[in-house]
Amino acid sequence: MADHAFQKVFGTLSRAYKKARSSVIYVPFYPWTLKGEMPKILSQVPPAPWAGIPELGQDILHGQFRYYDQVKSIPSAWQSTTESPDFYNYLHSFTWAYHLREVGGSGARRLCRALIEGWLDLYATFDRKSWQLTPLSNRLINLVSLYEFYGVSAGDEFREKLHKSMGAQTLHLQRLIRWEQDPEQKLLAQITLCLMLLVQDHPQFETPMEDLEESLQDLVSSEGFLPSQDPRRLLKCFVHLFLLRALLNTLKKPLSSQLQGALYRLANGLRILSLSPGKLIGVTLDPFEKNLLTQTLSKMPGKFKTPFWAKKDGVYRHTFGKTLLHHFSKNRFEVALTLGQTPFFTSDVLFDAPTPADPDTSLIPETTQDHVVLKGLWQEELKGGNFTHNRHFFFQSSTHEIRCHDVFSGPVGQTVTLAFTFDPSVIKIQPMENKKGFLLTSAKHGNWLLKTQGMASIETTAHRRKTITGGVWPYWKLNLTLPLVPDGQHLKWILKLIK
Repeated sequence: MADHAFQKVFGTLSRAYKKARSSVIYVPFYPWTLKGEMPKILSQVPPAPWAGIPELGQDILHGQFRYYDQVKSIPSAWQSTTESPDFYNYLHSFTWAYHLREVGGSGARRLCRALIEGWLDLYATFDRKSWQLTPLSNRLINLVSLYEFYGVSAGDEFREKLHKSMGAQTLHLQRLIRWEQDPEQKLLAQITLCLMLLVQDHPQFETPMEDLEESLQDLVSSEGFLPSQDPRRLLKCFVHLFLLRALLNTLKKPLSSQLQGALYRLANGLRILSLSPGKLIGVTLDPFEKNLLTQTLSKMPGKFKTPFWAKKDGVYRHTFGKTLLHHFSKNRFEVALTLGQTPFFTSDVLFDAPTPADPDTSLIPETTQDHVVLKGLWQEELKGGNFTHNRHFFFQSSTHEIRCHDVFSGPVGQTVTLAFTFDPSVIKIQPMENKKGFLLTSAKHGNWLLKTQGMASIETTAHRRKTITGGVWPYWKLNLTLPLVPDGQHLKWILKLIK
């Protein structure tokens, strides 16, 4: 009870702090306080080594920004706020400039410069939305790493306007870092800040670098994962740290063992999560993100043998021939099977637990694990504030057979769903005549049988996902939903390849 009361008081104080912070930042005279140091050595920054998407660059040359199924004309790009948050961040972080660089030529270079100047005309000194932490941090990284493309040949007036704004944005970023409560977002911003202070040749560079090294030590596990295990955050942290290391090497400045060690650990985590070149488990990367992953990892020196598991972080990876199995046992029980270079299916456990208005940290799932790894067998247990999930998992590599026994416990009235998502190679899901399973027909991998046993309602649905270049990615989902009871609901399922 005392802990719960403390958490409520802490939550109230936290919200009051955020409100007070916003009041200070967004007073009318705030932009006048942003007189930061101007960049001095932008021309020495090594260009980012990854490629953009030429089709998206051609779209921009023809007057349109494209982001999945969303399109915005260039004349209205900076003045509209009706796009989705992801599209807004894509526009205002200047990620699109990589696509223009990939097209190349003087026309793409001049257009890139004109678009940046158009943004500066509106938001150079301050903007409440586009100067938020995520677009701000990404924008500064991209402005620096693409400077050789758009900035070296620019006129003095453009460079002065750009440099003044970058100085102000860096100072604002420094203030946001002090107030940021998401440790992983703070880490990403700290990397950007250190890179910007290097570009400014700032005399007080050492203190932010020490803060960054401390955050890397706290947040990047020994096996290369962040606490959230978010593959996109992991990739972004690795890429930004890679750029920082490249600039330190170019300027012949010392590279700390903490920074170098974190970079190698992050590379290790990404390799554990890798399904095939350019593919990560748990996330669908767009073509540009695939370039980030493959072209950055390929530049990490030395030979590397991917480990079988990251036991501390609850990530298991088993390979045999061209088949790959991933199993996550920390905060979520996710299974993924990859055949060749094609993800065949992923399975997630989704509890129907309402999110309270004031999150109670006592409800955050904590994992207690009894790991047994013997001929493909795992036994694990996940406990949350009001539910328990126990899993016995067996994988027979020679026959591609997965057997799983799940026991879910929780309050009456709530449900749990075991959600299977299949790759587009699965073109048909057909119920068996005895209603005890499904026949899965794959265009690439033959016929599979999924058998289930338990009090679950079953739903199969066809879905279509848009790609960043405007295409369509079709796929099937199968959901097994069970009502929760305190003494436990049992669900057994078997997936195996049939002749």
